Amino acid sequence: VTKKDRPYDLPDKLGVKRSDITRYNPHAADGLTNGMVLTFPVEIDAEIRNGYYTIDYKPEKNESVYGVSKRFDVPVDRIIEFNPRANEGVKGLTLVIPLEQAGIPVVTPAADGAFPYVIAKGETISRIALKNNLKVQDIVAANPGMDPDKCKAGQTIMIPRTHSFSNGESTMSTTVAVAETKPTVPECETPLPSEIYTPVAVADSAATADQLAQEPLRIALTLPFMLNEPNPDKTSDLTLEFYRGFLLGAMDLSHSGDRVEIMAFDTAESSDTLRRILDSPELRGADVIVGPQNEAHLAMLAEHADTAGCYLLNVLAVKDESYKEHAATMQGNIPHPAMYRKAIDYFISHYCGNSTPVFLSRVDGNADKIEFINELRQALSDKEIASREIVYQNFLSPENLEGFNVVDSAFVFIPLSGSRTEFNKIAPALKSLKATASDPRNVSIFGYPEWITFRNEQLALLQDLNATIYTRYFPLTDSPVAKMLQEEYKNYFGTEMAEAVPSPGVLGYDTAIFLIKSLRNNEGDFEIGSMDYDGIQSGFSMMRPDGVAGFVNDNLYFVDFRQGGQIKKSQQ
Repeated sequence: VTKKDRPYDLPDKLGVKRSDITRYNPHAADGLTNGMVLTFPVEIDAEIRNGYYTIDYKPEKNESVYGVSKRFDVPVDRIIEFNPRANEGVKGLTLVIPLEQAGIPVVTPAADGAFPYVIAKGETISRIALKNNLKVQDIVAANPGMDPDKCKAGQTIMIPRTHSFSNGESTMSTTVAVAETKPTVPECETPLPSEIYTPVAVADSAATADQLAQEPLRIALTLPFMLNEPNPDKTSDLTLEFYRGFLLGAMDLSHSGDRVEIMAFDTAESSDTLRRILDSPELRGADVIVGPQNEAHLAMLAEHADTAGCYLLNVLAVKDESYKEHAATMQGNIPHPAMYRKAIDYFISHYCGNSTPVFLSRVDGNADKIEFINELRQALSDKEIASREIVYQNFLSPENLEGFNVVDSAFVFIPLSGSRTEFNKIAPALKSLKATASDPRNVSIFGYPEWITFRNEQLALLQDLNATIYTRYFPLTDSPVAKMLQEEYKNYFGTEMAEAVPSPGVLGYDTAIFLIKSLRNNEGDFEIGSMDYDGIQSGFSMMRPDGVAGFVNDNLYFVDFRQGGQIKKSQQ
């Protein structure tokens, strides 16, 4: 993006739809800035060579193999593996670029049928089994005396000979749905909902006869997969990703505990279809239903849950309030009033006493967080905590900050907006002020959930300014566990997780872990209680507040950004 580019001109210039700018570049929602990089998907003709999708590329003048590596995000060693002459330079060559592997890599075992494997941090035996096309019991059999629940990072285990993997061997999921046609399920792809009820328990396939005789716990996902749509939109893609993440979470818990069945229903965004689902005997056997984002459909499911003796979990519709009137409904996102109260309590305990709060208000600027700001001001006033305010025009300038003695005093700055545009108007001046501080902690900034989407320059500024934000979702930036899950997702399903915040795939994974652990603990009765869970991206801590019929998630994260790329998470 250059200084001359405008949102209305770019679609014609780039040959894309206007809506595609923010669809594929969420960071552009608050406007374009000079130097911003926009990305768009393109179709390419790729040829499979040596197990990789590849294209041919002729390097530009003076381009190095390192530059080619950066251009295609492919390691230098891999480029040289496919192009040995590139080790001496790429001038005059047409390179074969290996973009990504074509299918699931096959592990080659040692001659004795097994090979040693060192468990990485965050790995479980289930994940190792999935990555090597094995079942958990195969690894247990190759490691006599091993407890799959007590293996630790750094431990060496033996991986047996791999064998073929197909959906028929998977112990991950049950699929059932109301749909007009049964979709084709290619090998190693997600089992999609179908009209045929063919349950497969999420359980240890080596379970005892008594365990198998027990009635399984059942989870139903009622989501708009849009199976009958010839050209489903992005929403249905994200729904499928949530479902896939849910199955990966189920796989990680599949080797022990009570049997669990997972059922998937396609609501098709149709109330008539949902009514047919509600009348199906399969749904009436569910202990918990995971609902869609559609609030009208959530209301229908909430009524059903109250009368059917099951529970409804909503993790997709942040603002839905079905929980207020329906005792069997669980709101998986902390409601705004509770979120604001917890954020204010944290702010006062964390800052007040060592830093002076300073509110930043731009004349005619965006003030989308004014409700939170007003509550924070009132709380400070009630506790007789002094604060200051800066009113500025256009951009916060060094002149606006004159008189702030950061040598002897500390200040925490709070903008009135969570938008990227407003952040860009205040951050440079605050960074300059911090450079004059005797202690870097004397200048900090407190902000909002939207900031977890910041990347590149904005992310660096958050770190420079000792930013702390409150958020329902922990950012996945540089999280080794998140990267491991994303790699597992790609290996199993053959595609990357979407670059969305929050990540629907990781949300599905966290939701599955929370639900399955809770169901095994409370035998399907959330009146007994549920398991608190601090996940990769989401946390769950269910409670029933006074004056409310149902349950709400009381979990809220506070994320500290610090110099050197450190990101620290705490809960309130």
